[in-house]
Amino acid sequence: MANCSISSIKDLNTAIAAQNPFPYPASVSDREIWRDDLPNLNSLNDRIRQVVFQALDRSRQGRSALSAIAVTGNPGMGKSHLLSTLRHQVQQDDSALFVYINAGQLTDLNLLRYQFHQRVVESLRYAGQGGVMQWQCLGAAIANHAIHAIDPNARSFTPPELIAKLNNHTRVKNQTWVNQLTEGFCKLKPALADPDLVRAIIWTLSTIEAPYSIKWLSGAAIAPSKATELGLPNRSRDSRDADAWEILMHTLTLISAYYPLIICFDQLEAADKSDTGLKRERVVASIIKRIWDTLPRASLERGMVLFSVMTEETWRNKVQALPPGIANYLCKGEPMQLYQISPEGIVELVRLWLQEFYEHYHLTPPNPVYPFEAGQLRALAREQLSVREILEWCAENFHPVEEDPFEQVETAFEREQSFSENPESVFDNQTVAQAVYFGFQRVVGQPIAGVEVESVSDRIQRDRHNRGYIQFTLTTRENGRLSTLGVAILQEMQSQKVEAALKRLVQYETFDLTCGCLVRPDENRIPPHWQASRYLQEFTGERGGQWVDLKAEDLLPLIALWRVYQRRIEYGLRAEQIFEFIAYRKLAAENPLLQAIARSTLSPERVQEATVTPESESVKGINLATSADRSGG
Repeated sequence: MANCSISSIKDLNTAIAAQNPFPYPASVSDREIWRDDLPNLNSLNDRIRQVVFQALDRSRQGRSALSAIAVTGNPGMGKSHLLSTLRHQVQQDDSALFVYINAGQLTDLNLLRYQFHQRVVESLRYAGQGGVMQWQCLGAAIANHAIHAIDPNARSFTPPELIAKLNNHTRVKNQTWVNQLTEGFCKLKPALADPDLVRAIIWTLSTIEAPYSIKWLSGAAIAPSKATELGLPNRSRDSRDADAWEILMHTLTLISAYYPLIICFDQLEAADKSDTGLKRERVVASIIKRIWDTLPRASLERGMVLFSVMTEETWRNKVQALPPGIANYLCKGEPMQLYQISPEGIVELVRLWLQEFYEHYHLTPPNPVYPFEAGQLRALAREQLSVREILEWCAENFHPVEEDPFEQVETAFEREQSFSENPESVFDNQTVAQAVYFGFQRVVGQPIAGVEVESVSDRIQRDRHNRGYIQFTLTTRENGRLSTLGVAILQEMQSQKVEAALKRLVQYETFDLTCGCLVRPDENRIPPHWQASRYLQEFTGERGGQWVDLKAEDLLPLIALWRVYQRRIEYGLRAEQIFEFIAYRKLAAENPLLQAIARSTLSPERVQEATVTPESESVKGINLATSADRSGG
């Protein structure tokens, strides 16, 4: 197969039949909130994300340590997608820690604070900046603070560096190190209520001990022997709900010393109730109010945003129906509203969904939303369908095209190319010229290699002065400048024929040329003692002609296409089918041989630019010295 930018429909259809990249139903689950491979359309609801980060900026400036933001939108408009995009942004720029709370997981009124605490701890297990756990990002910040307190000249360590440090040391050495840092940190912050909390967070930097320390941080008991190793006291199971809230407040305060924190509440709109009959919106409102009432806001150095998303109906009929003043804890004033996605936005979102799919299969589709058309997707958006409905439509309609319009041409092309690649295949100058000429006919009116092809003509073949040595001319336009290139394809090693061809290539005025191109394999050197060498010097030196290397891998696809066209009736093909196939696969426009020949018509200054680019390696301006090099003498 020839190298080309667009994959065959056969290969595309095979991949499409093997896997559907679209979710069905198209809803974002809890785990997907944390996935890095989900598409994030940053332009969608960008204004809301800006408001979140503005709230964090205000807290850094000491103007508002704690903020509450509520967002409403109809089902399927992208509430969870907004949270995923927000999480992805803070992870990329390391601007905050992110906590995700699914209200449906807070089910027991008697253990409400404990369950909320567990959700916070679980969220911080997910990756933050650099791919390490958010707990470890926090642990590294605390450790570096303590290290500098012990040694002001010490450098700062990244989380991966500290993780590697603990992983390479013995348990005893790690115990000593963690104890030293904990003690050093407590000297920095003597008002710290729970030194064990600091100790546990630093222990998260140890890959081996992190599961135990995080379990302890969640309020769960760990084995007594392990608790002794880590220096962490176990708490009573009977008081875990009361203890959980106290531990959580200490944790949130400690986080705020190093990172802003965003706590996102989702899934408030479900109609079901918890085991105790408590509704989801009441559970979330209760937690948010309790945070406002008990968290020491004066201690929040970098601030916190309580961010909740829900449907318009949940806000109007449920949250606002709570006791007076409760809704104000979720949002000061009216909540922000999600945007309806624009037609161009939905095209971009589908493109993002498909981008990884095609990259996974190493395929390049004819358009970024294949097998769909951008017009189809814009029409769906104009019908006011939600993001979820459009993605579900994509899931239902993602299947191979019913008919491959180029399958017959592809089969014929592969057959002819297989024949052309036979080691015994030898192509004379005339066959090569016809194939190259046919290729240039397919790009007339199109740009190629920095020029636009105006026309291609074989009239010069029949000129009595030419005698067929210059097979065709190529007329191109570059920034309004017209050039007519004479192309001579010459593979022979007979000195007389080489001399005759070069003698004509230098006669620009005789044949109405402005430039010339010799197409010849590099290995077919022209010895300096040949008379042709003098004409080569004139051609490449005085006339500025170009020698283009004739490489088999560039030529064979053109030969195969020419043969398919010649035998089109035998193959049952129409000329238009073949032309469309060539255009679709860009087999002419991106053929290196055709590009190298077309580049021969560039202006001198552009030729100089082209010689320093990788794609210009096939084009060579050759002087007498290089001719001698070619001959080896």
